[in-house]
Amino acid sequence: MTDLGNSSTARSWATVRRFLVACAAMLVFVSLVTGVIDISRFLWVRTERPTPAIVSAPAHIQRPVHGVPELFDLIGRSGLWQIAPDAVIPPILIARFPPGLGRLPTGIRKKAFLHGLLPVALLIREELSRERGALGGILAKINLTDGLFDFSPETPWQAALNEAEQRFLADLVDKYQTNRIDELLHRVDIVPVSLILAQAALESAWGRSRFAVAGNNLFGMRTWKNPGLVPLARDEDKQHKVASFDSLLDSVRSYVLVLNRVPAYGAFRDLRATTSDPMRLAEGLGRFSERGDAYVSDLKEIIRQNDLQVFDGCRLGELGGQEGG
Repeated sequence: MTDLGNSSTARSWATVRRFLVACAAMLVFVSLVTGVIDISRFLWVRTERPTPAIVSAPAHIQRPVHGVPELFDLIGRSGLWQIAPDAVIPPILIARFPPGLGRLPTGIRKKAFLHGLLPVALLIREELSRERGALGGILAKINLTDGLFDFSPETPWQAALNEAEQRFLADLVDKYQTNRIDELLHRVDIVPVSLILAQAALESAWGRSRFAVAGNNLFGMRTWKNPGLVPLARDEDKQHKVASFDSLLDSVRSYVLVLNRVPAYGAFRDLRATTSDPMRLAEGLGRFSERGDAYVSDLKEIIRQNDLQVFDGCRLGELGGQEGG
């Protein structure tokens, strides 16, 4: 009799647990749809490791910098202290910012941060531009503008492409996580250099944050399984870390892929389809921070105060060259 009673009680509790789990799942679903829960930070777990550009630049120079004097010397020899509108910027890539950057006077620190990161941001823009150009060339060749990419054998459009083009397209679909042609065009696009620099400055406290110095993480991206840094103020019941990157280039690559792929930034991509103005595009990044509109205002103010839109007119010098080195 006792065993039967225990069995009945166990079944009752199991039913209650299933009901509570179902209710919790429904609550999370409704919250995500309505925007009550900001999922952008949690989705970063899928993109914290840098995804190499499919159409990447040839071999380029990444320079390790071990101290502020070495940073200043590299910036000076590369002609990066004074940058004119529409300047051609040598592809000299700083691998990381030195810890001593935070001890510099504000004006010098900001200039070193922006001008040192500029070649990296320009290279990212070049990679995205090449990917988009290659995708456009393929679409023109197979005469498709919408629908789905079907990779089953012997589809008509595949017959029009060579093996390298088919592989490129398959890799692009995998990288941007969509096989819808219109959505792929929506995602494979550039992020203005001024916006990259502004968010890097805001998220990393102009290169001074612990995550920027120790982990090359300029944008605060999290990880739950890869090597990273434990936040000092993390709650005891939390398990996340802040991702570490091998270089500034990897950090920026991962960030732009988040903007181009994660559903939370669909509003940003919708704006980008209508304008290239970074001040307008900043309005699509409210979900990057719990601060929402205040965060967007800070981004705009950084762009305005530091005249960052001047950098949007710059272009990267010949890749693989030795300018200024």
